[in-house]
Amino acid sequence: MPHFLKKIPLNTPPYESAPDVAISALSSQLWNGFVYPIVEEKKFLTMNRPGLYSTPFCDLGVTGKPIDGLFWWPAKSLVLATCNGKVYSINSAGTATAHTGAITQGRTKFIQAGLQGVNAVMASGGRLVSTDGTTLTTLTDTGAPTAATCVAYTDSRVIANEVGTQWFKWSDPLSVTVWNGLNLAAMEAKADVLQSVSATFDEVLLIGKYSVEHYYNDGVSPFSKYEGLTHSRGTIAPYSFIYSGNVFWWLDQERNFIKLQGNVPKVVSSPYASVIHGLSTVTDCFAMPIRTEGQNFITWNFPTDKVTLVYDVENEAWQGRWNVWDTTNALWDLWYPNAYCQCPDWGIHLAGDRRDGKIWKMSRNYMYDGDTPLRMVKRTGWRDYGIKRMKRSDRIIITIQRGTTTEVEQDPDINNEPRFTVKSRDNGEPDWQPEREGMLGFQGETESMIEFVQNGIYRTRQDEYVFSDNVPITAVDGEEEGEILSR
Repeated sequence: MPHFLKKIPLNTPPYESAPDVAISALSSQLWNGFVYPIVEEKKFLTMNRPGLYSTPFCDLGVTGKPIDGLFWWPAKSLVLATCNGKVYSINSAGTATAHTGAITQGRTKFIQAGLQGVNAVMASGGRLVSTDGTTLTTLTDTGAPTAATCVAYTDSRVIANEVGTQWFKWSDPLSVTVWNGLNLAAMEAKADVLQSVSATFDEVLLIGKYSVEHYYNDGVSPFSKYEGLTHSRGTIAPYSFIYSGNVFWWLDQERNFIKLQGNVPKVVSSPYASVIHGLSTVTDCFAMPIRTEGQNFITWNFPTDKVTLVYDVENEAWQGRWNVWDTTNALWDLWYPNAYCQCPDWGIHLAGDRRDGKIWKMSRNYMYDGDTPLRMVKRTGWRDYGIKRMKRSDRIIITIQRGTTTEVEQDPDINNEPRFTVKSRDNGEPDWQPEREGMLGFQGETESMIEFVQNGIYRTRQDEYVFSDNVPITAVDGEEEGEILSR
């Protein structure tokens, strides 16, 4: 009988659009993790996503209302938060101070504006609101938008949409509050309704429901349309629109995620196309940038269907789903973060809760989402190593980081050594075999290899790994040894 020694395709990106039986080298599913590349070694690891610290960084004391927006204000080294129609400044100690005045309650977009960022401007569905850090000023000048859901800043001007129209408007140069009634332009090519507007250093991008147009500062108008740069990829989910990694991304009117690369729209959602097309509602999709372990992610959240899909911008790969495991009902619930910001001066990341006015510190070192355990699940494809004959698995060795926790870290039973489970099913069968456990060690127990022996006979096999203890996870690789049988 021929002997085999093969690497298990453990650390491969997920591909949910295809039937499980069609997936072999890729993963079938990944929940609450991401695949981390070590480029120099041509190696990939699977790691847990960031969790939320057990104690809120800041509690605004608002019950039943989400954090609608978080913004790191670079010029003043503080965080702005919006919740229930109020604006708060938050310092590095997590102390919140409410601003005088109110805004329209709703998902909030922010920009830093004015000379040296002296003002911050917010759009939340009503009139734009400006703050100097203490007091809110509603922008009611004749030419200002009466209702705006997005705001941008370029060439010393504040730019915003006028909800329900094809128009975008801008302030006078070097001013936040002065808006001339003639400072406006429209989506021209298809007379489309403007859904969102964004600006980089050298252009303004307008995205309608069915089209996208580019504008630039011509030094006179000041904004003119780039001719020949109109695309037929609009959006039905305005808050899915995001600028990340020097690239624009959004969900288009046909439920495809788009990357605008070199001014050419490119569909990037094939691995999750069937998932997206199967959702009941996508118009409520919103994007958040999440940065962890030096990685740059976009999370696209679908609140109605309780789905969060994650994309790795730098490595151009989908990273599965980030959700919360509801331990009471044993099902996946919507991820808690509703807003996010990175605070470079403080060295922390913050997430605003979708359930109430709490703001949490976010890190991979936290294996809870507040008081909810973080559960990571990795389901492989159906591996056969390109060999269709029956195989006897004599030994599997999983290399994984161990000994990263102490007995006193939030584990409800301090005498339990942290562990993970693995179960398998064979030859396309729907039923799983009994779970087996791998021990993850107390702090200091750093032997990294976990061995499973006498693993049965199969033609094709799928594994599911579940990590739910309070231990940061780094799965390095897996290796299987056995015999190829004669039948």
